[in-house]
Amino acid sequence: MTNSKPWLWLLVASLALNVFLGVAVGTHFFRGPKGPPGRKT
Repeated sequence: MTNSKPWLWLLVASLALNVFLGVAVGTHFFRGPKGPPGRKT
């Protein structure tokens, strides 16, 4: 049994990658500012 629509797998992989990158970038921007740099004691 062969897949008659190989582009479907490419579409699903592209969608998954876009969702992953969107979440990664979104959490980076909406995480809030970091505190001032300092020494850890």
